[in-house]
Amino acid sequence: MSDSLDEVREALEGRYAIERELGSGGMAVVYLAKDLQHGRSVAVKILRSDIAACLGPERFVREIRILSQLTHPNILPLYDSGRVGDRLFYVMPRAEGGSLRDTLKKRTFLPLDEVLRVAAEVGEALDFAHSHGIVHRDIKPENILNEAGHAVVADFGIARAIDVAAGDTLTSGSLVVGTPAYMSPEQGSGQGNIDGRSDIYSLACVVYEMIAGNVPYQGPTPDVIHARKALEPMPPIRTVRPTVPAGIEEALRRGLAVIPADRFSTAGDFVAALRRPARPRRWRTLALGAAATVTAVTLALLLSYRARQRLQRATHDRVAVAEFVNRTGDSKLDAVGFMAADWITEGLQRTRTIEVVPMLSALEASLYVRARAESGPAPPNTLGVMRAETGADIVVSGSFYRSGDTLTFQSQVTDVRLGKVLVAIGPVLAPVANPVLAIGELRTRAMGFLASANDERLAASAGLEGAPPTYEAYQEFSAGMFGYVSSDFESASAHLMQAYQSDSTYPTPLLFASISLSNQGRNREADSVAHILDRMRGRLNPFYQDWLDYRLAYLAGDRPRALLAVRRLAGRAPGTKATYNLAVEALENGYLDEAISALKSLPPDRGPMRGWIPYWELLGTAYHLKGDYKAELRVGAEARSKYPGRLFALLPSVRALAALARTSELDALLRQAGDLGRDPYGTSPGSVLREAGDESLAHGQAAAARTYFARSLRWYTDRMNGHSASHADSMVTANLFYALGAWKESVALVGPTPAGSEDIGLLGLLEVRLGRSDEGRRIALRLGADRSPYQFGGGFLAQARIAGLLRDTMMALNAVENAFKAGREYDLWIHRTPELALLRSNRRFQDLVTPKR
Repeated sequence: MSDSLDEVREALEGRYAIERELGSGGMAVVYLAKDLQHGRSVAVKILRSDIAACLGPERFVREIRILSQLTHPNILPLYDSGRVGDRLFYVMPRAEGGSLRDTLKKRTFLPLDEVLRVAAEVGEALDFAHSHGIVHRDIKPENILNEAGHAVVADFGIARAIDVAAGDTLTSGSLVVGTPAYMSPEQGSGQGNIDGRSDIYSLACVVYEMIAGNVPYQGPTPDVIHARKALEPMPPIRTVRPTVPAGIEEALRRGLAVIPADRFSTAGDFVAALRRPARPRRWRTLALGAAATVTAVTLALLLSYRARQRLQRATHDRVAVAEFVNRTGDSKLDAVGFMAADWITEGLQRTRTIEVVPMLSALEASLYVRARAESGPAPPNTLGVMRAETGADIVVSGSFYRSGDTLTFQSQVTDVRLGKVLVAIGPVLAPVANPVLAIGELRTRAMGFLASANDERLAASAGLEGAPPTYEAYQEFSAGMFGYVSSDFESASAHLMQAYQSDSTYPTPLLFASISLSNQGRNREADSVAHILDRMRGRLNPFYQDWLDYRLAYLAGDRPRALLAVRRLAGRAPGTKATYNLAVEALENGYLDEAISALKSLPPDRGPMRGWIPYWELLGTAYHLKGDYKAELRVGAEARSKYPGRLFALLPSVRALAALARTSELDALLRQAGDLGRDPYGTSPGSVLREAGDESLAHGQAAAARTYFARSLRWYTDRMNGHSASHADSMVTANLFYALGAWKESVALVGPTPAGSEDIGLLGLLEVRLGRSDEGRRIALRLGADRSPYQFGGGFLAQARIAGLLRDTMMALNAVENAFKAGREYDLWIHRTPELALLRSNRRFQDLVTPKR
């Protein structure tokens, strides 16, 4: 039972004027008071008498004095502490905004962006305190306060102060510090060696509750709760909120691991894992083959091998280096095989006189070989598969064995076309602890042989680059690249940055780290990494220098310069993913014939395009923009035959049928789409219906468009019914309401303070539609004045739409031109955007949007 209000007032008289009790918890009673010395409003917390009786008062006050020096923007400071009679108290500012618990009582489910903000701010506080050796021990919504729109953590270290002051009392069970629903398993079991990972567990419980409305583990008694934490898996959060990205659920699962070693090592790592998967990726931007590799490798594990002809552009000079086979029986040494292949490839690329299959393409082919070997009844013709996949007649391959503490490498250079080993290299020996000694020798010998066979100029460069990077750096690079081809870009970027940090003389990981960051939508970080790499340009081989130029131009929104760079890339490595990137960049610069030619040079059923459905969508889009809808229809039919049941494969057919006004066939296809679920590219039945609506409207079929928009809207509203919608789904729904003329309903979803140029632009359009043209014009001018980086012309295009609706031809034209200059891609919006209809006959607009040759 708490002390009476009068007793508290009397005890603190002269120092604090106690006004009223604010609440009570497991450890203390909280009072609102006025600090008489400083004239400020404060919260005075008086420890419960049963807890105070267990403590050494002097030790408690001494610990509080230490904690008062913990200063951080997200930590509520301690103003004062002391002892009056048998009462122990401490004083902190009063948070006017209430606690997270108050927020959860009003709103059971919080939007994901708010959840991530709170988690990030609490995470920063935890990392700061943990770096000073202080563990909170009682992270819960009651201790997360809202101060001026930011989360601040209260009672930091109070549990520790009580722990220290109590001495051995806590171990007796007479005093429990913390809250069972949020305690880590080790804290609940009374372990003494609690560290920061315990707070990470508690924060994961809080994040789970903000998303799902309840803590993950509940029960009638603390013992039941602790038993469930130890024995039961985390309840799937997407059962409650299906819109939560899978990556967030996975981050929570790791944060709630029973064993501390299985959790994130820092709160910052946990928050980063929560944030990164939620960012959308543009499926079509295949930077260095990242997205295509994912699907190609995944499907390669499932597809049977077919006999393949050599690629048209293969020559005797094209060389591929296969991943060296690990014959040691120790899977921990797998990275050595990747390391050997990459370092030999790196050396050959520096020569400039041999056409070398890029490391990523060769790795992909090696993975396909491995998958066939593991799944097929008979081992594949490894070198034959490498040749068919890469178009290389010359393959460098090898393996390595272990004897005690020594690795033995054997390698050979084979003319696969003739079935003849040209030279055997090895054996080359190196200690297990430092395999780079052998790999450097292998590279030098391989380059030397190919020098004498192809160009004597190679001999001079064979040994110039010295030893490979450190083995530790290569292990991180290998882990990063395997995360990269598995579409785990969060893991990839972390490993790749660690590879560079392990050996700062090794710049290549930074290139792939930049791409991985972009694929998470983290363009600012990606650009920063790319510029760091640019300062080390001289250490990159010519192939990677061209990739770096491509990255820098793309991130700067300079599409013409990006196209020039990717043309050089495709010239160095024809028939690889660089050719697909050329197709993407050519289309998005308006060179449609070049895009089609590049795609048709890539066999769609083997090598880098095997299993990559966006190949067909991109080819269909190019034909659509040319107005060749019958060719697009043929592309769509082939895509559907190869990938039955895949929504993304329907898009070329849907667009072509809408453009050709073949309504009955389109309706039949859309009925088929309605029976399918979302696919990995984010396509859903609702988005396919919206595509049909957009294309029907663009081709003068307004009535059909309204029907498809209405059906799409029903799909999205049914999906959102009873669930907290993602921001992306809410904005799609807002745009559908707008397309149907339901402007007030659209405004309600956009809200008064939209974020992002597209959302702001929609609000501007709605203002004009609702008769507030002056406000719409103000928003258009604001969008035109915004020069924030990484918008890629989105703000200017939004301005152009508003200007078009206002019938301000000059503003609309200038905005479209600025959009292209800022990096807006040439794409379907050119003929789909209804607000730009007044520009269609304008000669300046036609010059801007006419395909280039």
